[in-house]
Amino acid sequence: MFGAVISALLVLIAETINAFILFYLARYLGRAYVEHSLKEKHKGLDERLGKLNFAWLFIFRAAPLIPYRFLDLAAGLTQMPFKRYLAAVIFGSALKIFWIQYIIAGVGKSIFDDFSVVVEYFMANKTLVMLSLIYPALVIVVAFKIRRKD
Repeated sequence: MFGAVISALLVLIAETINAFILFYLARYLGRAYVEHSLKEKHKGLDERLGKLNFAWLFIFRAAPLIPYRFLDLAAGLTQMPFKRYLAAVIFGSALKIFWIQYIIAGVGKSIFDDFSVVVEYFMANKTLVMLSLIYPALVIVVAFKIRRKD
């Protein structure tokens, strides 16, 4: 309706507000429970998640495979500072949102009626397909980083 850029900007504003609300909702209603119920065995995971730097958070936010709501709530449950998470929300979400809005604007209203139009759009834009394959690779890298014992 508004084109890829304006639509992406409006969605990003709404997403940033939503991330703020869910992060602090989880922080104030669930963080104490997480700290209390974690055994010593899992405290290391909590510390590693809380210390994720901006680059890793950016990858998590930009990857289209990880739902935003899960990330917002999970970040609030860790000891991660909100400022670091907010930077990842703004920059990582912008990339993902623009990517999705660009595809929706390119395909048009037929995206809701016929999925084959989406496939045809990707087949006509092979560069978009190649760039999209970067995301799953980044998610795997992040998963191995979190799992690794320091």
